[in-house]
Amino acid sequence: MKASKWYLQIWFISLLFAFSFLIVPFIIGIVLLIKHYMERNTQMKYWQEMGLGDAESLLQTKNALQNEVEEYERKKEGLVQQVENLSKQIQRKEQELIVLDDELLMQSVGFYEPKYALETSDEYKFRLANIRNQQKQLVKIHRATYHSDEWLLDGSKSKGKLMNNNNIKLTINAFNKECDMAINKVKFTNVDAMESRIRKTYLTLNKINKHNKICISDPYLSLKIEELYLAYEYAQKVEEEKEEQRRIRDLMRE
Repeated sequence: MKASKWYLQIWFISLLFAFSFLIVPFIIGIVLLIKHYMERNTQMKYWQEMGLGDAESLLQTKNALQNEVEEYERKKEGLVQQVENLSKQIQRKEQELIVLDDELLMQSVGFYEPKYALETSDEYKFRLANIRNQQKQLVKIHRATYHSDEWLLDGSKSKGKLMNNNNIKLTINAFNKECDMAINKVKFTNVDAMESRIRKTYLTLNKINKHNKICISDPYLSLKIEELYLAYEYAQKVEEEKEEQRRIRDLMRE
């Protein structure tokens, strides 16, 4: 009976499976494991013909190897599915980047379409003040977040309420701070990116606070997005008015 080939040894197959996060070594490992089993099966038949070995023990070993092969097959299918899911995610992200690049291109050549198109900077200023007052009102009436009021701390409902209110304040403050940074940085070439930044912050904070049962409300998010675009268009209108005033002064001097 010939000795087993080195690449069919269990130590080498185990080494391949150690790199199972890579698809190719995993598949090679499966193939070699099957070949190892086939060769072992041939050896068992040879031993039985020679009157060596316990048939029942060999059968148990065969079944164990078959179970191992089936388990590795299931793992392989799971990895293949993960790769397919990741590929789909990459395609979606690439498509989102393409859309964003197109929007930025339109903005960079002067094709930004105003959402409000108000006549004067004072109108924008009034709308901004109104939007911010609406945000404050939502916070005041506890509608800036969706949250549970059933918390207990040390068996005390009042302590649970205090803890919950502190968590809500922390969440709103974190969201407001990030929104303010985006609004202060908004300009002609990044208005869509700043909106994405606000929405990403919204999703991140909601995910972090899932176990606290705290979620920033959709109306509060919408008001922040409105504030972003109003602030951008307000700054644009102020610049337009300044330019118009300079043009009038130049005409008067002539």
